[in-house]
Order: sequence, then C-alpha cells, then structure tokens
Amino acid sequence: MKEENILLEDKIQKQIAETGIISKEIIRFYNYSERTFLKKIHLFIDEAYKRLEKGIDAHIEPKILRTIIKKSFKIGKYLEDGVKMYVGGMFFKEDQETIGKIIHKESWQITATNSVLETAYAGVLALGAITTGTIGLLAPIAIYGAIQIAKSGVSIAQKKAFASISIAGLTLNSTTYIKRFQKHFKETYSEPTQFYHRL
Repeated sequence: MKEENILLEDKIQKQIAETGIISKEIIRFYNYSERTFLKKIHLFIDEAYKRLEKGIDAHIEPKILRTIIKKSFKIGKYLEDGVKMYVGGMFFKEDQETIGKIIHKESWQITATNSVLETAYAGVLALGAITTGTIGLLAPIAIYGAIQIAKSGVSIAQKKAFASISIAGLTLNSTTYIKRFQKHFKETYSEPTQFYHRL
C-alpha cells in the first residue's frame, strides 16, 4: 500500500510539472488539502457521526432523526465532491486525470459534473435574460448550454475526460496553453535546419 501511494505521488508530481503555473498551484492545493486538513476533517466527521449514531440508537428511537442526520452528512459530502469536481473540470484532460487520482474520482466524472453544473448555470442565465428582458442573450446562452449537455453526454458514454469549454476554463488554462506552445515551438524549431526546411 505504501509503495502504491509513493508511485501515485510520483505520477501526480510528474503531471504537475507538465502543466502551467495556475493549474500547477491549484492541483498542488488539491493534493496538499487531501493529505492534510481535509483528511483530518473527514476523520473527525466520521468519528462524530459514529458517536452520534450510537447515542441516537441508545437513547432516541425515532427513525426520522437518524434519517435526517445520515442525509445531512451525505449532502455535505456530495456538496464537497461537487465543488471539487466542478473546479477540477475547468482544466485540461490531463489535469483532470491528476485531480481524479487525488480526490479518488474518475476523470470523466469530473468532466461530466462540471458540464452538468455549467448547464444549470446557463439555465440561471437564461432565466435572468427572460426576467430582465434581454432576450437577445438567449441564443448564445442556449448554444452554450447545448454544448455543455453534449459534452456531459459524450463524457459519460465514452468514460472519457474533456477539456473545459468556458471563459473560466480558458483563463485558468492560459498558462498551460502558453507552456504547451513554447514546448511545441522549441521541439519544432530546435535546430535552424528544421526551421528553414519548414519555410
């Protein structure tokens, strides 16, 4: 188990080295938080939940109270996972795969979750456009929502991650785009003969 964790950490660090500065720092934060304070919070909540459930079983019989407590813990976990996957889904496919390893999720789940939430956001924007009378914005919003629905569907069907298609995604991935372009340019035109040959 320890060796597997070391190999996993090596893979994560290699991918972090390949990405841009913005993605790099966010992935590092994911990795750090999962191994430190989030891990402690999860252990504390699990222990508190077990104690609370034992206390309820011992002193309070109504099933509805147990159900409420269980649902509350589950909702909290779903919300946490949703935020992690939504933010993670804004990055490149390779970065999503790395984040997936850190948070123990499949990369396609991260893409799908991000797309579903982006579709919901598009719905809110559409409602706002109708309410404020800015109907002209409905067409681009509808196109954006349709793209996100299609991306989510393809991601689930193919069990495959896809890069973000959003302004936030372009912004967060900007340094990775630059780094990839620089790497491609360097590899393509590393020698003068290659450059003149291509001309």
